Amino acid sequence: MTAEHKIRQAPDLDGDGGDDMLFRRTSDGFVYALNGDDKSYLGTWGTHIQGEELLALADFDSDDRVDMLWQRSNGATFIQDSETKGGGASLWMGNYSGQELLAVTDMDGDGGDDMLFRRTSDGFVYARKGDDKSYLGTWGSTFREKNSWP
Repeated sequence: MTAEHKIRQAPDLDGDGGDDMLFRRTSDGFVYALNGDDKSYLGTWGTHIQGEELLALADFDSDDRVDMLWQRSNGATFIQDSETKGGGASLWMGNYSGQELLAVTDMDGDGGDDMLFRRTSDGFVYARKGDDKSYLGTWGSTFREKNSWP
């Protein structure tokens, strides 16, 4: 590993119960994963994630493996399943330009992580399921008027 790699500890990518390591080669954007215990190779994700920002690591599909939430500079956002190495996006989320990710947690109790977003232009807050993109709830003027968390 050289200075051209950015390293990030990752929760369980391979389902063995232990934390793993995720690192990205800055020259071409490829992402690699290693087992946190024995440093064995877990996989590579390639060119479809070049130039994209990793927003979150969470288990969106309830398979006990961590998935990756990515966003392109144009706002295009997708979830990459940790089991789909070298392939395309597992779930296309849509265009989230002008929106910020506030939290990732299981908001509906189904065992899979969900996402809470805030639209920066007006403060509108909404929750989306991580496994099928359906809305869990929306909140509008409450957050705009108070400008703080309850």
